[in-house]
Amino acid sequence: MNANNFLELLKPAQGFIPLRDKYLMLSGVGFASVLIAEGIDSLETAPYAAYYVGAVNSAISSRFWDLMSVISLLMLCVTLFLIFLTQFSPKLSGIELQARRLNQSFLYLTADLGAVALGILFALLFHPQESAYLLDWQALLFSRSSIIALLLLGVLNSGLWLIGASLYNVNDSTYSGLISALFEQPLKIFLPSYLSLTGAVIYLMVSQQ
Repeated sequence: MNANNFLELLKPAQGFIPLRDKYLMLSGVGFASVLIAEGIDSLETAPYAAYYVGAVNSAISSRFWDLMSVISLLMLCVTLFLIFLTQFSPKLSGIELQARRLNQSFLYLTADLGAVALGILFALLFHPQESAYLLDWQALLFSRSSIIALLLLGVLNSGLWLIGASLYNVNDSTYSGLISALFEQPLKIFLPSYLSLTGAVIYLMVSQQ
């Protein structure tokens, strides 16, 4: 499978443009917030005054993003099970539809938070010393390199958005992309894949304690 075929397999019904726009807008908000905070605080003559810059360290925390990610993925495990059951019992279609919509909302919110955090982290890269905010994200992503931490966050965050976009299409209420490809597989492939995903999510949740 070449790169184009792989991207087509992953591509949700709405395409990748909304993801690009999300990063341009929300990461831009995070980046601009750091610059504006520094600009406002620089007007204060007292050397200890860093009210707005201090707010950056209180922005979207790595632990909260981690929490939202785990919640979203746990919901995904339940949603996938409901989709599977609906194939045998169409009466569950209403519950399954609402589960997909709710799960998508959590995934999108998590991706939004991560996009803003990426903008903040990118702005902090230009500082001569790494900030506590940047160090917290590096610790979460098991990376000592700021650049690698940003890349990892970008990949993981994009993956969450991609799953959300594949779960529910507003135009026809169907699922597409990754989710569609998963349910097109025979049971002997789907079941181990589902169990592996569920096990990985539970391990992720426990390992972060």
